[in-house]
Formats: sequence, C-alpha cells, structure tokens
Amino acid sequence: MKKLLLFGVLLIFIEHSCISIPRKKVPSQEELHGEIVGNKYANPFFNLFIDLPVNWQIKPADNFKSSYGGTLLHADYFDSADINYETPLFQCDVKFTRINPFDRSATPLKELEETYDALAVIYDTTELIQHPIKMVTLAGKNYLHSSITIPEDFEYYMDEYIRKEGDYFVSVIFNYYSEEERELIQESLSSFKKLK
Repeated sequence: MKKLLLFGVLLIFIEHSCISIPRKKVPSQEELHGEIVGNKYANPFFNLFIDLPVNWQIKPADNFKSSYGGTLLHADYFDSADINYETPLFQCDVKFTRINPFDRSATPLKELEETYDALAVIYDTTELIQHPIKMVTLAGKNYLHSSITIPEDFEYYMDEYIRKEGDYFVSVIFNYYSEEERELIQESLSSFKKLK
C-alpha cells in the first residue's frame, strides 16, 4: 500500500512538473522574414523598420528558407550615373542567425571574431585590417560595430553591425570599395529605425 501511495504521489509530482515548464513560442518563417513594400522593410519580430532613400533598391532574399538563419533582405545602392548599367556602388544585407542554445559563449563579439576568421580564410590573407570594435546605436538599439579592410588588388571594405535579440543575432552588413562610399552608408543608416 505504501508503494502504491508513493507511486501516486510521484506521478502527481511528475505531471505537475511537466505542466509548469514554460515553452517558448517558435516564430513562423513569415514572422521572422518581415515585409517589403517598395523601399520600406518592416519586421515586427526584430523590431526593425527601414525606409531607404530612392537610390536604394530593396530585394527580398532569395535564400531565405530556414528559421535558423539567413538573409532577410538584400539592398543595392545605385549612383544616379550608374543606375542604367545596373552596377551598384555598394550593397547591404540584413541577416539573422538563431543562437545555439547549448553554446553559452555565443555573443555578438564572438560572432564578429568568427566573421573575421572566415574572411581571412576566404581571402587567404594575413593582411586583413580589423578596426577597433565599438558599441553604436542603430535603430534605437545597441549594436557592436566592426569594420574590416581587405587589401587585395583593390581595397574592399566590410562593415558589420550586430546585436542579440532574444534567441537570435541580427546583423546589418555593408560591402563597399571606397571611403567616400562609407560616408553614403553613414547617411543611409539614419533610415534604420525601431518599428515600435
């Protein structure tokens, strides 16, 4: 009788424990992806709104297939002289990555360091220049900002802004070829705002 009573108490305890475990809602791909209308991009899940000037052309990301990470949008900046040739001066990608729940060391800083290491392998160079990483405010949120110069036959620059949003990293990446273009990028960053 004591064993039966103990077994009953144990079952009630297990049932109560299982019920009280909070479960996180996994967002749908539509929630993660956001919406593009003209030159405006809205993403309530990541609390991001982008209203890019007329020189930008926003495109939905072709490779968005996973809820674990991918490109949310791709945008090209055209100089008015180049727009007929469809040659963008520089590009911007907004990406997200789901954080591995078992990797307790996952941080925006670690993500930036891994980007630098990957670029060093891709370009097979030890001459990459990583400028000091700093905290900046973009769209009303704190982002870590990294700027990398790749000295190949021509200089190539990559600026990455990254932050943690819940279980995800959100990053904004600009690829460009001159310091003058960096000034245009800085002007374009004012188009990034909080949605709510």
